[in-house]
Amino acid sequence: MSSFREQGNEHFKAGDYKGAEELYSQAIAEHSRSDPKVFANRALTRLKLQDWQGAESDARKAIELYGPKNNQAAMKSHYYLAQALLPQRHVGEALEEAKTAYAICLETRDSSAELISQFILKAKQAQWQAKETARLRQLNETLALVEDLLDQQLQRDIDAVEERYKKGDIGETGKREEIDDLQKEAESRRSIIRKAFQDPANPDSVERVSCACV
Repeated sequence: MSSFREQGNEHFKAGDYKGAEELYSQAIAEHSRSDPKVFANRALTRLKLQDWQGAESDARKAIELYGPKNNQAAMKSHYYLAQALLPQRHVGEALEEAKTAYAICLETRDSSAELISQFILKAKQAQWQAKETARLRQLNETLALVEDLLDQQLQRDIDAVEERYKKGDIGETGKREEIDDLQKEAESRRSIIRKAFQDPANPDSVERVSCACV
């Protein structure tokens, strides 16, 4: 009679990932709590099911059980951990785990090296994107603050004109003309500031910033 792990392997090969996960869980519960292979297999199965946290937990457990002396055997678990971390936006750690797996591949001449190198490139792109998103968010917040200060100044200037109108220092026409000039000047300043905040390499950066923070 085949073991739960072997049955799980068969279900996995057949594409029945949910069934495979259940069988691996049974194997762990009954007699494989210290078998890193079962945890590694369930980690891969959970990756297929897009259970990122479950896959992360299993991959970490497999690495722990393999121990520092079994790096070659733990290579796949490091890679599984990297794959589980990236969708959770733990980009830095995902990249480090992938690099660990890649280093083991090079050391052991494992054929997975090329596949993992592609993942490393993907993780680096995600890392750059995360930094760029943070930069744009900060840019957007700063621009919003400056524009808010401009609006406050405009309102103070308009209030001053209204006060002069109430005192009779200027007439209705003069009031409208001064307010119109103030609004035009404020819009001109706003335009200058937005241009100053644009990325020279990307003229649409100000518009992109707004979208990134929705």
